[in-house]
Order: sequence, then C-alpha cells, then structure tokens
Amino acid sequence: GFQVIPGSSEKLLLFFQGGGACFNDVSSREADSAPCLSHLVLQPLFGIFNREKVSNPFRDYTIVHVNYCSGDLHVGNVLRWYLDRQLQRVEQRGYVNALAAVKWARKNVGQLSSLVVAGSSTGALGAQLWMETILQTFSYQAAALLMDSDMAILPSRTEGPLLKGFGACDTGLFETDAKQKCAAGELTIQAVLEQTMARHKEVTMAAISSLQDRMQVRFYNAVCMAEMLPADLTPYDFERKLMTRLEEYNRYPNF
Repeated sequence: GFQVIPGSSEKLLLFFQGGGACFNDVSSREADSAPCLSHLVLQPLFGIFNREKVSNPFRDYTIVHVNYCSGDLHVGNVLRWYLDRQLQRVEQRGYVNALAAVKWARKNVGQLSSLVVAGSSTGALGAQLWMETILQTFSYQAAALLMDSDMAILPSRTEGPLLKGFGACDTGLFETDAKQKCAAGELTIQAVLEQTMARHKEVTMAAISSLQDRMQVRFYNAVCMAEMLPADLTPYDFERKLMTRLEEYNRYPNF
C-alpha cells in the first residue's frame, strides 16, 4: 500500500520506506532476526512528514509514502519456491506496489514545480532504482533525489544475483543494456544510479549517511551470512568503502 499526505498539486515528494531485505529461504524464515519487515508499518507524521513544523521544507508538498513489507528493495515481482513462517510460498511484489503509488501520483498531480524522490535505509535503494523511471513519468521544472542511510555498500558480486532473484530484470525499470546485465546477474545499484546521474545533469542527487552506520554494517554482514561469505565488515571498513563510493559519485557535478 501507500499513504498520501495531501498538499500542493505542483510539489511532489515520493518517499520509499525502508525495512531491510529478504532474499532466500534462510532470511525469510528467521523469526527473531529476519533482515526485512514482513508487516505494514504506517509512517508517523514527524520529520519531513510534519505539516506543523515551519522549518520543514516539504510541509506544503503532496507526499506519497510508498509503504514497504516485501523485502525486495521496492523492485520485486516474483513468486519464490520457498516458504515463509506461515508455510506459504513467498511472494515479493514491491515493484507492483510502488508502481501503483507512482501511477496514483501521476494521475493526481499536474505540471510540477518541484519533484523530490527520497528514501530511507533500503528505501533509499528503491529510490535509486526507481529514479530514472520516475523522471521519465513526471513533468517537472526542478527535481532531486535524496538518499538517506543506504549507499548500496554490499558484498562484491551479490547485488546482481539479488536484483535478478527479486524478478527486477523484467519489470521495465531497466533499459536494454542494464536489463541484459540484470539477466546475467551482473547489474549493480551503483551502475543504475550513475547512469541516471549522467543522463540527468539538471537533477540534484544528494546523500545522507553516518560514517560508521551500524545498520548498514549489520545488513552487509547479513547478506554475507546468507551467501555463505565471511561476515566480518567492521564500522571502520564500512567508512572506508563509503568514502570510496562518495568519491566516485563526486565525479558528477549534480551530486
């Protein structure tokens, strides 16, 4: 589902909710330590969602909050072979849910003076993966991407299989070259974002991240454990990888 906080029809904030990711039978069955949400959590009206706070730059925006309980970075469209804790086959339909939110927004807003796409935690990954499609969907004067607390710092050679496993390759989110890489299990979120940054130099891309983000470290190591890799990333290792990623993005003038 998605939540709508009504506001100006000329200003739109599309926000992708976070909540981890589940990508195999082990991660989907862990009762107490599953790395993803499996139930809907409504967004409380605080922070950028607070209409009463005068200093909130989004207080008059129409906000479409894309809720998240599919564990697939908002790009999944797949029926898994394995079962969840209720012994039902796992379905991940985050793409279908996000598409419904985007279609609703397109139908209910007009020419935009400001379009902002944002996400927190794994929702930031969804925002990165959806950005190109959203930019092509709406008519806007100015646009921006805000990534909060997830820069896709993941173990080497795991992103491609994750995206392919989610069924993201055939959703239409990726164009020919990226779709082929996705089908081969080689596509990375960084490559998707860099293509968007290079193509849309007029769109501001910004990131918020702690230098030693323990949640991102925990998720990195959870992916390692699920993939039978050494789970030994420390906060200091993460900081080094994060700085390298930011330096790579700094090559683009709109970042």
